[in-house]
Amino acid sequence: MFRKVIMTTILALVSRGDSSHLGGALLVTFFYLLALNLLKPYLNQGLNIFQRLCLISQFLTTFSALMLFVSNLDETADAVGTFALDVLITIANVGAAGLYPGYAFCTAYLDHHKIDLSNIFRRCLDYLFDTRVLEDLKDLKKSADDIHTLRQSVTDLRGLSLFPLFPPSVCV
Repeated sequence: MFRKVIMTTILALVSRGDSSHLGGALLVTFFYLLALNLLKPYLNQGLNIFQRLCLISQFLTTFSALMLFVSNLDETADAVGTFALDVLITIANVGAAGLYPGYAFCTAYLDHHKIDLSNIFRRCLDYLFDTRVLEDLKDLKKSADDIHTLRQSVTDLRGLSLFPLFPPSVCV
């Protein structure tokens, strides 16, 4: 969260939209990438890997933005170079989104030495979500179904007259 505060407010206050702003963003992203690799703050190893890929993508995007900013300062910059830089930014961001499922696929394949799509799909989900969370959600759904059944039973009982001499409104 502190990284987001630095990137959105502190850097914006110190330098307003010039190359020093992008340089500061590069340094912040790089140091947070180093800290992530050293500390591994997430309990799930898959989340550490995914965060690393996101920070690499952010670093490449910021670096490309810095290159684009510097090339726009030069009046002789050609449109082909600018377009190529735009394509590289897009590839870096799409690639970071696709690298993690590819990593999970390769890891699942290497663990079992065969292609079993149901097992690979389960492993990909295990990396993204801790399986205990999914089991807790199943238990929660079962509890909700039990509560719904209990409410239906209470509603049915309220409609019955337990004492034939008294009306149902008195019994409830």
